[in-house]
Amino acid sequence: WRGFASSLLSEEFLTLARGHLAPGGVVMWNCTSSGRAAKTGMDVFPHTMMCLNNCIGSMEALVVDKARWRRILSEYRSGGRPLFDPANPQSAQELDDVVSLADREGDPPPDDFDGFRWWIVGRERMERLWGDERPITDDNLGHEY
Repeated sequence: WRGFASSLLSEEFLTLARGHLAPGGVVMWNCTSSGRAAKTGMDVFPHTMMCLNNCIGSMEALVVDKARWRRILSEYRSGGRPLFDPANPQSAQELDDVVSLADREGDPPPDDFDGFRWWIVGRERMERLWGDERPITDDNLGHEY
């Protein structure tokens, strides 16, 4: 059901994607908790970070702007209705919870973690965690986890 999905994590594929970025653009891919997939992104992009189990790569510095993020999320609509309704206290709290992700940089949960925790990992911590991993290439795809 996911044959050859690992090729989307390869250095060659990410290099192709990098070539299509607009100035300030980002590429985001699901690493499925693979240190190799994160390492590959670090090799291709000078600026990377993790958000949950997704790697984000860019040619320009990645800056989390909470005020901008809150403003954009506040403007989202689904079926003409706001995704986060500021008049609804529960919805407003949900928006606060999502935006607070930016304050939760740290190590990812351990492999045996049985709950759900939002987290981000900056480039420096990524290097410490996955800097010694073998990058994924078209010649050594294997599997991503």
